[in-house]
Amino acid sequence: MSKLGNFTAEQINPYVAKVFTDIGKRMVDGTISNQRVMRNLNANTADSSTISNTVDLTNFSTTYTISRPLFATSRIFRIRANGVYSTTGTPTLLLRVRFGTTNLISFAAKTGINNASNQAWNILCDIVTRTLGSAGTVMVSGTLFFQDAANRDTIETVVNNSATTVDTTVNQTLQVSATWSAASTSNTTTLKNFIVELSDYA
Repeated sequence: MSKLGNFTAEQINPYVAKVFTDIGKRMVDGTISNQRVMRNLNANTADSSTISNTVDLTNFSTTYTISRPLFATSRIFRIRANGVYSTTGTPTLLLRVRFGTTNLISFAAKTGINNASNQAWNILCDIVTRTLGSAGTVMVSGTLFFQDAANRDTIETVVNNSATTVDTTVNQTLQVSATWSAASTSNTTTLKNFIVELSDYA
């Protein structure tokens, strides 16, 4: 009787068979043991341009275009965006996740640390496709971690009460935007990482 370590072939074969069965399932419908799998779509290799000296809603230069074929009912787009901010005084900073000019999720304006220097913020966001079409819909939720004191984060979680209308028949530019309450060259924020993942099956 053949053996591998302390196991016989008869003991090993059922597990090997299950692995190949799961791989086969994964190739057909994107599942392994009925678990949804995420795959990476985007991870930037350079910082965005800095947003400063303005009170206008401004998009970070680092974006990702979601092509029309990627939209499918129940498909999830997962975003992880993080960056830093610096201030003079205590202005507020308002952060949003958007498809083009459509706000997907808006966090409350956060008051920065007085004369901050490269303090952190971090956004986690899920976009779930509900319906398709020129008036398709997505349901969005997210959490913002914002350093408002040394070694302390304010945490805000937003779950939209209703779906957001999105045209899924065209490409959509996924981006993060920022709005300062006071314009100053010392009020700056930079997007460091913009990671986009997609559920591997619909």
